[in-house]
Amino acid sequence: MMYTLIKKEVKELLSKSSLVFFAAMALVFVFMGNMLSASFEESTATPMVAIIDQDASPLSDIMISVMEAGSEVVYSGSDTQTGRSQLEEAGGAALITIP
Repeated sequence: MMYTLIKKEVKELLSKSSLVFFAAMALVFVFMGNMLSASFEESTATPMVAIIDQDASPLSDIMISVMEAGSEVVYSGSDTQTGRSQLEEAGGAALITIP
């Protein structure tokens, strides 16, 4: 009696529609895992920035040192055109201006 019940339940679980659903869910989870690992690798990369300091005050020096600690600074100066060109050559992410 118990064997027949187990056999019936296994047959229901292993129907074509159930197997297709389980396979589709496995593929979805594989795809999501790949996307998350790719975005994690991207987020751990250090961004390249250029800093234009037009203030030249002690506070702007502190801001620049904090940005240098968290990112790769390809230019730090007061000339916007030079900063923009060096940032484009390096493939940087942002041009930060401290007015």
